[in-house]
Amino acid sequence: LNPITQAAQLLQINKQNPADVDAIVELCHSLNPLQIQKLLTMYTPTSEFEKRVPASVIKAVNAYFKGRVPDAGRLMMDVDQVLAVTFQHRPIDRDLRDVAVPDDLELKFVRRT
Repeated sequence: LNPITQAAQLLQINKQNPADVDAIVELCHSLNPLQIQKLLTMYTPTSEFEKRVPASVIKAVNAYFKGRVPDAGRLMMDVDQVLAVTFQHRPIDRDLRDVAVPDDLELKFVRRT
C-alpha cells in the first residue's frame, strides 16, 4: 500500500515550482521516476483554485532522476510481486427477488424477472 499512499500524498503536496522537487522526491521513495512523471502529467485539478502541474516542475523531476536511476522502471506494479488475495464467500439465505430496490436510485438496469 506504500506506493498508493505516496501517490495520494503526491497529489496533495505543493507542486507549482521547481523548488518543490526535493519534497516530491523525498515523499515518493516507493514510486519510480516514470510513475511520478505520469502522475504529475495526468493530474487534473478538480478545483478552479488549483492549477495543473507546470511543465517546468515535471522537467525538474526528470532532471533530478537523470543519471541517478539507471532504469526508469515500469509504469505499473511488477507482477512478480503480486500476492494472492482470497475473499471468503458467504452465501446468503435471503432470496434476492424479495429485495426492494427504491425507485429513487433510478437503477433502470435492475429488473425483476
